[in-house]
Amino acid sequence: MLYGISRFFWMSLPKAFKRLREGGGRSDPAAVARGFVQKIREVRAQSQGVTLTDGTPVVPDGKPRAYILDSLRHPAEVDLLRNLYRNAFVLVGVVSEEEKRIARIFQKYADGGRANALKFMKRDAEGNGAHGQQVAKAFHLSDFFVDNTAQRLLPDGHPNVHWDVTEQISRLIKIMRHISLTRPAISETAMHHVRRRRRRGKNKGRLWTAPAQPPSSRRPRPQGPTTSN
Repeated sequence: MLYGISRFFWMSLPKAFKRLREGGGRSDPAAVARGFVQKIREVRAQSQGVTLTDGTPVVPDGKPRAYILDSLRHPAEVDLLRNLYRNAFVLVGVVSEEEKRIARIFQKYADGGRANALKFMKRDAEGNGAHGQQVAKAFHLSDFFVDNTAQRLLPDGHPNVHWDVTEQISRLIKIMRHISLTRPAISETAMHHVRRRRRRGKNKGRLWTAPAQPPSSRRPRPQGPTTSN
Protein backbone atom coordinates (compact mmCIF):
# COMPACT_ATOMS: atom_id res chain seq x y z
CA MET A 1 0.00 0.00 0.00
CA LEU A 2 1.33 3.43 -0.94
CA TYR A 3 0.70 6.44 1.27
CA GLY A 4 1.64 10.08 0.85
CA ILE A 5 2.43 9.83 -2.86
CA SER A 6 1.54 12.59 -5.30
CA ARG A 7 -1.84 13.09 -6.95
CA PHE A 8 0.07 13.35 -10.24
CA PHE A 9 1.05 9.70 -9.91
CA TRP A 10 -2.38 8.21 -9.31
CA MET A 11 -4.12 10.50 -11.81
CA SER A 12 -1.64 9.39 -14.51
CA LEU A 13 -2.17 5.64 -13.99
CA PRO A 14 -5.38 5.40 -16.09
CA LYS A 15 -3.59 7.15 -18.96
CA ALA A 16 -0.69 4.70 -18.73
CA PHE A 17 -3.04 1.71 -18.80
CA LYS A 18 -4.93 3.20 -21.73
CA ARG A 19 -1.72 3.60 -23.74
CA LEU A 20 -0.85 0.00 -22.94
CA ARG A 21 -4.23 -1.20 -24.22
CA GLU A 22 -3.90 0.92 -27.35
CA GLY A 23 -0.60 -0.83 -28.01
CA GLY A 24 0.81 1.77 -30.36
CA GLY A 25 -1.94 1.13 -32.88
CA ARG A 26 -2.30 -2.59 -32.15
CA SER A 27 -5.50 -2.48 -30.11
CA ASP A 28 -5.56 -4.95 -27.22
CA PRO A 29 -8.03 -4.10 -24.39
CA ALA A 30 -6.77 -7.16 -22.48
CA ALA A 31 -3.10 -6.10 -22.60
CA VAL A 32 -2.83 -5.62 -18.82
CA ALA A 33 -4.20 -9.11 -18.20
CA ARG A 34 -1.68 -10.58 -20.65
CA GLY A 35 1.03 -9.03 -18.53
CA PHE A 36 -0.48 -10.73 -15.47
CA VAL A 37 -0.49 -14.08 -17.29
CA GLN A 38 3.17 -13.72 -18.18
CA LYS A 39 4.06 -12.85 -14.58
CA ILE A 40 2.12 -15.85 -13.26
CA ARG A 41 4.00 -18.05 -15.72
CA GLU A 42 7.33 -16.70 -14.49
CA VAL A 43 6.45 -17.12 -10.81
CA ARG A 44 5.10 -20.64 -11.40
CA ALA A 45 8.30 -21.68 -13.18
CA GLN A 46 10.43 -20.24 -10.39
CA SER A 47 8.39 -21.94 -7.65
CA GLN A 48 8.71 -25.30 -9.43
CA GLY A 49 12.39 -24.88 -10.23
CA VAL A 50 11.91 -25.30 -13.99
CA THR A 51 13.45 -23.36 -16.84
CA LEU A 52 11.13 -20.91 -18.54
CA THR A 53 11.13 -21.53 -22.30
CA ASP A 54 9.19 -19.54 -24.87
CA GLY A 55 6.33 -21.52 -26.34
CA THR A 56 6.50 -24.22 -23.66
CA PRO A 57 3.74 -24.24 -21.00
CA VAL A 58 4.59 -24.40 -17.31
CA VAL A 59 2.32 -27.21 -16.14
CA PRO A 60 0.99 -26.85 -12.55
CA ASP A 61 2.56 -29.35 -10.17
CA GLY A 62 -0.61 -29.99 -8.18
CA LYS A 63 0.39 -27.98 -5.12
CA PRO A 64 -2.30 -25.49 -4.03
CA ARG A 65 -1.28 -21.94 -4.91
CA ALA A 66 -3.22 -18.73 -5.31
CA TYR A 67 -2.14 -15.81 -7.47
CA ILE A 68 -3.78 -12.54 -6.43
CA LEU A 69 -4.05 -9.91 -9.17
CA ASP A 70 -4.63 -6.38 -7.90
CA SER A 71 -6.53 -5.33 -9.84
CA LEU A 72 -8.60 -5.80 -13.02
CA ARG A 73 -10.12 -2.65 -14.44
CA HIS A 74 -11.51 -3.65 -17.84
CA PRO A 75 -14.02 -6.38 -18.85
CA ALA A 76 -11.67 -7.62 -21.59
CA GLU A 77 -9.13 -8.47 -18.89
CA VAL A 78 -11.75 -10.51 -17.05
CA ASP A 79 -12.77 -12.34 -20.23
CA LEU A 80 -9.20 -13.30 -21.09
CA LEU A 81 -8.37 -14.64 -17.62
CA ARG A 82 -11.68 -16.49 -17.33
CA ASN A 83 -11.25 -18.16 -20.71
CA LEU A 84 -7.67 -19.11 -19.91
CA TYR A 85 -7.95 -20.35 -16.33
CA ARG A 86 -11.61 -21.47 -16.40
CA ASN A 87 -12.86 -22.54 -12.96
CA ALA A 88 -9.50 -21.76 -11.39
CA PHE A 89 -10.22 -18.05 -11.88
CA VAL A 90 -12.41 -16.15 -9.41
CA LEU A 91 -13.10 -12.44 -9.66
CA VAL A 92 -13.70 -10.74 -6.31
CA GLY A 93 -15.47 -7.38 -6.40
CA VAL A 94 -14.67 -5.14 -3.44
CA VAL A 95 -17.51 -2.89 -2.32
CA SER A 96 -17.15 0.26 -0.23
CA GLU A 97 -19.38 3.25 0.45
CA GLU A 98 -18.48 6.30 -1.61
CA GLU A 99 -17.66 8.54 1.36
CA LYS A 100 -15.36 5.86 2.75
CA ARG A 101 -13.55 5.61 -0.57
CA ILE A 102 -13.08 9.37 -0.69
CA ALA A 103 -11.74 9.44 2.87
CA ARG A 104 -9.28 6.66 2.07
CA ILE A 105 -8.03 8.52 -0.97
CA PHE A 106 -7.37 11.50 1.34
CA GLN A 107 -5.20 9.25 3.50
CA LYS A 108 -3.50 7.44 0.65
CA TYR A 109 -2.51 10.39 -1.53
CA ALA A 110 -0.84 13.47 -0.11
CA ASP A 111 -2.49 16.05 -2.40
CA GLY A 112 -5.71 14.24 -3.30
CA GLY A 113 -8.56 16.54 -2.30
CA ARG A 114 -12.27 15.73 -2.60
CA ALA A 115 -12.71 17.14 -6.11
CA ASN A 116 -9.75 15.18 -7.44
CA ALA A 117 -10.92 12.04 -5.65
CA LEU A 118 -14.36 12.26 -7.27
CA LYS A 119 -12.78 12.93 -10.66
CA PHE A 120 -10.49 9.93 -10.29
CA MET A 121 -13.33 7.63 -9.17
CA LYS A 122 -15.52 8.69 -12.09
CA ARG A 123 -12.77 8.18 -14.67
CA ASP A 124 -11.78 4.89 -13.07
CA ALA A 125 -15.36 3.61 -13.25
CA GLU A 126 -16.37 4.83 -16.70
CA GLY A 127 -13.08 5.29 -18.53
CA ASN A 128 -12.58 7.07 -21.83
CA GLY A 129 -13.31 5.02 -24.92
CA ALA A 130 -12.75 1.31 -25.52
CA HIS A 131 -9.22 1.40 -24.08
CA GLY A 132 -9.90 3.43 -20.95
CA GLN A 133 -10.61 2.16 -17.46
CA GLN A 134 -14.00 0.43 -17.24
CA VAL A 135 -14.06 -0.66 -13.62
CA ALA A 136 -17.86 -0.52 -13.32
CA LYS A 137 -18.34 -3.02 -16.15
CA ALA A 138 -15.58 -5.29 -14.86
CA PHE A 139 -16.98 -5.10 -11.33
CA HIS A 140 -20.36 -6.50 -12.36
CA LEU A 141 -18.63 -9.58 -13.78
CA SER A 142 -17.47 -10.52 -10.28
CA ASP A 143 -18.09 -14.01 -8.93
CA PHE A 144 -17.98 -12.91 -5.30
CA PHE A 145 -18.42 -9.56 -3.55
CA VAL A 146 -16.66 -8.37 -0.41
CA ASP A 147 -17.88 -5.38 1.61
CA ASN A 148 -14.85 -3.38 2.77
CA THR A 149 -16.74 -0.35 4.10
CA ALA A 150 -15.80 -0.91 7.74
CA GLN A 151 -12.38 0.30 8.82
CA ARG A 152 -9.96 -2.45 9.78
CA LEU A 153 -8.63 -0.42 12.70
CA LEU A 154 -10.37 2.04 15.00
CA PRO A 155 -8.97 5.58 15.47
CA ASP A 156 -7.20 4.40 18.62
CA GLY A 157 -5.43 1.66 16.65
CA HIS A 158 -7.42 -1.25 18.09
CA PRO A 159 -9.03 -3.84 15.77
CA ASN A 160 -12.56 -3.07 14.60
CA VAL A 161 -14.89 -5.97 15.44
CA HIS A 162 -17.14 -4.96 12.53
CA TRP A 163 -14.37 -5.50 9.96
CA ASP A 164 -15.14 -8.99 8.68
CA VAL A 165 -13.30 -9.18 5.36
CA THR A 166 -11.33 -12.21 6.58
CA GLU A 167 -14.56 -14.05 7.35
CA GLN A 168 -15.99 -13.14 3.95
CA ILE A 169 -12.92 -14.47 2.13
CA SER A 170 -12.95 -17.61 4.28
CA ARG A 171 -16.51 -18.24 3.12
CA LEU A 172 -15.41 -17.90 -0.51
CA ILE A 173 -12.62 -20.45 0.04
CA LYS A 174 -15.09 -22.91 1.58
CA ILE A 175 -17.35 -22.54 -1.45
CA MET A 176 -14.48 -23.00 -3.91
CA ARG A 177 -12.97 -26.01 -2.18
CA HIS A 178 -16.24 -27.68 -1.12
CA ILE A 179 -15.01 -27.80 2.44
CA SER A 180 -18.40 -27.57 4.11
CA LEU A 181 -22.06 -26.93 3.45
CA THR A 182 -22.34 -23.25 2.47
CA ARG A 183 -25.82 -21.95 1.82
CA PRO A 184 -26.48 -18.77 -0.18
CA ALA A 185 -27.37 -15.62 1.71
CA ILE A 186 -30.71 -13.90 1.08
CA SER A 187 -29.05 -11.19 -1.01
CA GLU A 188 -27.30 -13.85 -3.11
CA THR A 189 -30.55 -15.67 -3.79
CA ALA A 190 -32.18 -12.36 -4.76
CA MET A 191 -29.38 -11.56 -7.19
CA HIS A 192 -29.64 -15.05 -8.69
CA HIS A 193 -33.35 -14.56 -9.40
CA VAL A 194 -32.76 -11.07 -10.79
CA ARG A 195 -30.17 -12.37 -13.24
CA ARG A 196 -32.51 -15.14 -14.41
CA ARG A 197 -35.37 -12.70 -14.90
CA ARG A 198 -33.17 -10.25 -16.76
CA ARG A 199 -32.14 -12.99 -19.17
CA ARG A 200 -35.74 -14.07 -19.68
CA GLY A 201 -37.00 -10.52 -20.16
CA LYS A 202 -34.14 -9.32 -22.33
CA ASN A 203 -36.02 -9.91 -25.55
CA LYS A 204 -39.34 -8.66 -24.19
CA GLY A 205 -38.28 -5.12 -23.40
CA ARG A 206 -38.47 -5.63 -19.63
CA LEU A 207 -35.97 -4.09 -17.26
CA TRP A 208 -35.03 -5.75 -13.98
CA THR A 209 -32.80 -4.16 -11.39
CA ALA A 210 -30.53 -5.70 -8.79
CA PRO A 211 -30.97 -5.38 -5.00
CA ALA A 212 -29.70 -2.15 -3.45
CA GLN A 213 -27.08 -4.01 -1.40
CA PRO A 214 -24.43 -5.96 -3.32
CA PRO A 215 -24.38 -9.69 -2.63
CA SER A 216 -21.54 -11.63 -1.09
CA SER A 217 -21.52 -14.02 -4.01
CA ARG A 218 -22.74 -13.68 -7.57
CA ARG A 219 -23.25 -17.40 -8.06
CA PRO A 220 -25.27 -18.71 -5.11
CA ARG A 221 -24.82 -22.44 -5.19
CA PRO A 222 -25.13 -24.53 -2.02
CA GLN A 223 -22.16 -26.81 -1.63
CA GLY A 224 -22.41 -30.20 0.03
CA PRO A 225 -19.62 -31.55 2.21
CA THR A 226 -16.97 -33.14 0.03
CA THR A 227 -13.32 -34.02 0.29
CA SER A 228 -11.13 -31.36 -1.27
CA ASN A 229 -8.26 -32.37 -3.53
